[in-house]
Amino acid sequence: MPNETRDRYLTIVPNSHGHSAAYTHPYSNSTRSQTPLRGRLSTMQSRAPSRGSPTPIRSPVGNPRIMLFYPDDVKDVLRRAKQYLHLDMATVSPFIELSDPRIAHALDAAIVEFANQGKRVTEGYLDIHRQDILKLLYRDAATERSAVKKRAREVVRWAYGLPLSEAETNWVVHNGFGNVDSTQLVAAKVQRLLENDDFLKDGKDAQGRTNNIAHPSLRTVILQHYFSPRSGIAHIFPDRFTTVPYPTLAFVMAVIANCIQEYDQGPRQRDIELSAAVYVETYACMLGIIEEVNQYAPDPYHSLKLRSNLEAWAQAGMNIFASNTTQPASTSTTRSIRIQRGLTLD
Repeated sequence: MPNETRDRYLTIVPNSHGHSAAYTHPYSNSTRSQTPLRGRLSTMQSRAPSRGSPTPIRSPVGNPRIMLFYPDDVKDVLRRAKQYLHLDMATVSPFIELSDPRIAHALDAAIVEFANQGKRVTEGYLDIHRQDILKLLYRDAATERSAVKKRAREVVRWAYGLPLSEAETNWVVHNGFGNVDSTQLVAAKVQRLLENDDFLKDGKDAQGRTNNIAHPSLRTVILQHYFSPRSGIAHIFPDRFTTVPYPTLAFVMAVIANCIQEYDQGPRQRDIELSAAVYVETYACMLGIIEEVNQYAPDPYHSLKLRSNLEAWAQAGMNIFASNTTQPASTSTTRSIRIQRGLTLD
């Protein structure tokens, strides 16, 4: 994603001291304040600073890289920072490195927001333990990705009938293949799903044209995680989810591919880590598939249909999705999936 696009989401302008001077709200183009972040920290902190050099905070829990270390008022700031980070992951990119400034941007966004609201927090934690907090947020990004995968794992089983559906099992027995090793059958099924992007398709529409990037599994995972009424990021930042963002869609596509690939060695599902090192290439491939649909010059039919679907999913998530349990009706390595580009733009 171009830098100019990424920068409108969480923008902290550093001042000469290396601290953030101004913050642009992720769903607003207006700068809220030009007060230096250091000054905002000092006005937020409710207890008088100690004299001399900063002293590490003592806490009943000794690890400043976990939430339990911090008092409740600081936890509130960190929870808000997590929400900003999750928003960034959903609208910019789900994969993030520890050195990525987006983590600091999320923290600074929460600090400035609390300061603008006149809220106070216990003195010392946000500045003395800033680096520990950044690592805490970095770990939370991995937790957020894992949460999406946890939902997708359950959806994939019934949406694709993995490892083998009842109908497929009956067909095997009826046609005299009962003695065939189930490992081979499941591996062949996985290969068939991943080749030509078949796992993304949902048959034909009323005009007899292929429904690309329309499989019910995509909608289900997106609604269950991102639009969950209790904790979904879409309900926290509704103005940013009038449609499903392409990075969210691409990530869910990659996660579902990851979950399908976990059956590539047979009926027993294995665990393939959903890390940036392993799956960033697959995620990029999914973005490319979306771009291919949108840029298919000879006919905008599929592009318009995709955009309409994403808007409809978002509307459903905001208005009628009331339960995160509702279900609508091979390689042997952990390298990135090499999905053959097989969109049917008929």
